[in-house]
Amino acid sequence: MRFRVGDYVTSDGYVMSYVNVTDIRVEDGGEYSCTATNAVASVRHAARLDVYGPPFVRPMANFSVVAGQRVLLKCPISGYPIESVTWIK
Repeated sequence: MRFRVGDYVTSDGYVMSYVNVTDIRVEDGGEYSCTATNAVASVRHAARLDVYGPPFVRPMANFSVVAGQRVLLKCPISGYPIESVTWIK
């Protein structure tokens, strides 16, 4: 198991949640987010993990859109540093 999620309570009473990744790979890079929820509210924080290594492109989703609408195409890239990204139709 490469990904292990857990939590613990610190000596001053704070809950610390974590993700432990072993044998990290270039494709593990990207945005990770943590969401804490209770009866009052929900909060989220995200951070980007850059993994040094050769570029890796995850598969892109197919889209259908009606003419005149707007679409945002995302290319999920890992590897660091990325010197350039080229889009071709």
